[in-house]
Amino acid sequence: MKININSKEMKVDISMVQACHKIRKLAKLDKVELDATVSSGGLNQHLLSYLDYCGIHELDFVKEYLSNLQPYMLEARTNKEGERVFLCVIDNLYWMVVAITIDDNQCEKLVVSFQEASKCGITKKHVTARELPMYLPVFADCITGRVHNTNNVSIKVFVQRGMMVLPIDIPGYMYQDIFIIYRKYVENAFVENGNRYLRDLYTSDLKLNFEEIDIFSALHQLNFTAYGRDTFTTVSLLVDSLHIQNHYITRRVADFALLTFLKQLRLTVAQKEELIDLLKTRYSEAAYKEMDVVIQRIVDYLTRIES
Repeated sequence: MKININSKEMKVDISMVQACHKIRKLAKLDKVELDATVSSGGLNQHLLSYLDYCGIHELDFVKEYLSNLQPYMLEARTNKEGERVFLCVIDNLYWMVVAITIDDNQCEKLVVSFQEASKCGITKKHVTARELPMYLPVFADCITGRVHNTNNVSIKVFVQRGMMVLPIDIPGYMYQDIFIIYRKYVENAFVENGNRYLRDLYTSDLKLNFEEIDIFSALHQLNFTAYGRDTFTTVSLLVDSLHIQNHYITRRVADFALLTFLKQLRLTVAQKEELIDLLKTRYSEAAYKEMDVVIQRIVDYLTRIES
């Protein structure tokens, strides 16, 4: 894809590029400190509980997340003390508040705190990634290809969804020290990988006919009413797959696939309520008790996305 940086239709917000670059650098240098303060009402505990469920230490998660942070994932805010902080919204459910401070040795470091987004505490523009601009600024790991005598390139970019960091190779446009990419290519890469994971599930020992079930690509091809009856089955399979993983790496992959499927769903209010009711009922048995944190994560996400 050729991206014309001079196009009047292109609107690229690069205001967070400098701050993002500094945060990425400090995270890669392990200059990160966690603020373990419990927020009012304990709203920041669900993410920590979910990280624990997935077998991931919260500091490792923060370092990895911030090391791969992209400018479009960041927003500047002023906290109640009047200090400039940066806000990352994770999976449309949580806030990661990042402050750049100076330690006793006059060195910069990141101080990070978690806040779970209350239903009325998160601004509407953060509710869904569909509202991101068409073109996004990113930092790339390397250039994998280039169109001769142009600024059009192929780049490898590390992006995160859920607990999983994914390296993707996509077209981009060189602009100063960053690259401009087409947002849809990132989402397509997520869908392609999630689709592959779901295909592996349905063609494993379960011996199910893959042609009769929903896959991620179908979400781009069919009207919801044509396949909505199978959504519960697919979500349940992805939940079960997450639960049976016994290694934090495979749980990351399973979480990524589950979240990617949920992000592709377009449901009416009634459909969301039915899906939530079915999930709560199915996983209410004592045998599924330790999965409460997973079901709550799904319920919270479904109640926040637009119908």
